[in-house]
Amino acid sequence: MTFADFYAVAAASAVDPGEDVPFPEDGPNSNTGISRASESSFTLEQPGVYLVHFAVDVNGTSQLVLTLDDVPVAGTLTQDNQWISQTALIASDAENAVLTVRNPTDTAEAYASLDPGTCIARLVIVRLS
Repeated sequence: MTFADFYAVAAASAVDPGEDVPFPEDGPNSNTGISRASESSFTLEQPGVYLVHFAVDVNGTSQLVLTLDDVPVAGTLTQDNQWISQTALIASDAENAVLTVRNPTDTAEAYASLDPGTCIARLVIVRLS
């Protein structure tokens, strides 16, 4: 099974408009098939169907959306005022597709104020087929 877990601890204060949520820490992973391209983008090395889950602790009403190769994935835009969470099946036809969690709005999305070291964002990716 191919899987990867990425997360962020309390440190950053906001995600600017049009920018991607950073998940700079590595959790458990299978070491194959899903890799980090940057702090906020992740490579799906093989075509297939992926189960993707993200959760981000936010301050105030915020929106986030999954993108695949810079294109918003239909049905993944979600909004909340405290804890944004989304689980989706993502089909990729391309090798090395790039996945992100993006702030699609024109305002900065602020993270909740939490104690240092508290997990404020998590991204889990599992290749199903």
